[in-house]
Parts: sequence; structure tokens; C-alpha cells
Amino acid sequence: MKEPVCEDTNVKLSDSNFKSYSNYAVNISVTVNIRLRVEDEYIPGHGSDSDKLALICKSILEHNIHSDISIVASDGSILSANKCFLAAHSPVLKVSLENNFAESKNNKIEMPDASKECVESLIGYFYTMDIPEAEKCSNLAVELYQVAHKYEVTTLEEKISELLLLRSNSWYDVDAAVELLQFVKRVETSSGADMRKMKTKVVQMLKSKWERLKTSENFKKLFDEDRETAMELCMMALKK
Repeated sequence: MKEPVCEDTNVKLSDSNFKSYSNYAVNISVTVNIRLRVEDEYIPGHGSDSDKLALICKSILEHNIHSDISIVASDGSILSANKCFLAAHSPVLKVSLENNFAESKNNKIEMPDASKECVESLIGYFYTMDIPEAEKCSNLAVELYQVAHKYEVTTLEEKISELLLLRSNSWYDVDAAVELLQFVKRVETSSGADMRKMKTKVVQMLKSKWERLKTSENFKKLFDEDRETAMELCMMALKK
């Protein structure tokens, strides 16, 4: 197969190039060969198969195509999804949907500890593997992190863990940081090194936000709900 060639017949040379040939008739033809390598993603109508699949999954979610399960958030909001997507991501949900449990019989899953925004982000991740809203909000990210852990959505838990470890202290809301510390303390013994890194991160962050921590609603609740963690935070402040 002949390689593509770009040829311009209108190329002209200045008269100075002909001074030494003034006594001769000279015909000059200039051909410029240009090779272009164009990736598929820059060609309209083309794209990787994974990109096309992502668009299809997103369309299934947005248009509720053959949705067959309802998820009820803490405020009673009901969101639709497809059982196959839930089961593919979560072994916990898979068991509930494939066995003789109420979720399987009623085609409904109750998530009383997850807000509507959290359930929306969770479902969105099941279809697209993205969490755009959680990336912008520390409160939502921390809530989604706990839900991912509860339902053993490992890929999501790892994704949010990386996000939380990389974010700067200024990105965190104080209440979200307190909630994250409580969660880490509950699961650190069974979750290994990553949770220990997370605890170190949160402790350092809260030490830098001590003045705002004192007015945190979650911090005030700690003295009733988790006195041990509350005392640990007070000891941290004394060590500053």
C-alpha cells in the first residue's frame, strides 16, 4: 500500500536561489512528505471499546433501562438500579439478591445509614466507576467510604482511600474528619496498614484544625457516643 503523501505544487523559491543559474533554464519541483500519526480518540466516531462501554452503562443508568431493584436511602428516597450491576460490584449485595432474603423477594434494598446523595454516588459508581461528586465534597466522600466498606465494594473503597490520603487538610470539613476518625478506629484492627495511614492522616489534620474542631457538632456528639475517641482528641490538643 502506498504511503499517503502531501504535495504542494505552489511552493516557490526566491529569485536569489537562481542567481548562480542565470544562464540556464531550471525547472525545480519540490515535494514534501508529511507523515501524521492520529490516535483513534481524535477521530470523530472513534474511541476505545472501554469508552464506548462506559457510555452504554451510563445510558442504562440515566434511562433506567430494565431496572429491577429499588434502593431506599435514609430519608426515604427511592432510587432505581439493576441487580446485575449491584451483584457484580458487591459480594454482600450479591448474596442478598441471589438468596431467599427480603431484598430478593421484595426487589428492594434498605440503606438506612446512607443519605440520598451517598446512594446516588454509590449507584453511579456501579455503572461508571467514577465518583465526581465525592471528589468535590469531603462529607460525601467519607460517607461513601463507609458504605463501600460495609458492602465490600473493594474497588470503590480503595479509590476513596487514595482520594482521602491525597487530599490536603484544607479540603476536609471538620465534621467529616471527625466522622472519618471514628470509622478508622472501628475498623483499623481488621483493615491493616492502609487504615493506620488513614488514622495518622486524620490525626495530623485535626491537630491543625483544633480551633474549628471545638465548634464541630460531630465532636460534641463524641462525648456521648464515643467518649474514648473524644478523650483521644483532647489529648492530641494538649500535645500540640
